[in-house]
Amino acid sequence: MAHVTSDDYSKAVKQWYIAHRATLHAGILVEPSNAGLRDLCLLLLKNGLANADESVFIHFFKVGKAEDLQRTIERFDIERFRPVLNFLKDVSQTTDVKNLNMIAVMIDFPKRPLPRFLQSGQAVATELPETIGDEKLALTPQVVKVANNKKPRMIWIAPVGL
Repeated sequence: MAHVTSDDYSKAVKQWYIAHRATLHAGILVEPSNAGLRDLCLLLLKNGLANADESVFIHFFKVGKAEDLQRTIERFDIERFRPVLNFLKDVSQTTDVKNLNMIAVMIDFPKRPLPRFLQSGQAVATELPETIGDEKLALTPQVVKVANNKKPRMIWIAPVGL
């Protein structure tokens, strides 16, 4: 069994997001916003959460024992989604584990939360898919320099319209 870390989890969650954002939740995650993420959380709650996902929500939203989860989400300051949004939009390359677990629930990442991922002992492949549905992707790799980052990064450019 390979040794996997929280960094592997972060990469796997990001990879899954990139590959599936257009097909999840009617495309809400294609251009995510703070308010959109809050609304997505309310939608997921309305549709029913698995016990592990509910625990992620309770931890993320800091719900007290006597509090109602839906009411807490509705009153949640949407600016507190900023670290989640920054990670999804590549403004930041890392984020807190509670944020990663929340993102994993939002994108229906199969090996969530982090302890389950670590127990699996399998990191997700680092390659992006060549297709989404029946559509062939023409992804082009390009090395770019990112502000506040010492190392150049490889990004994948998809054709317009995906």
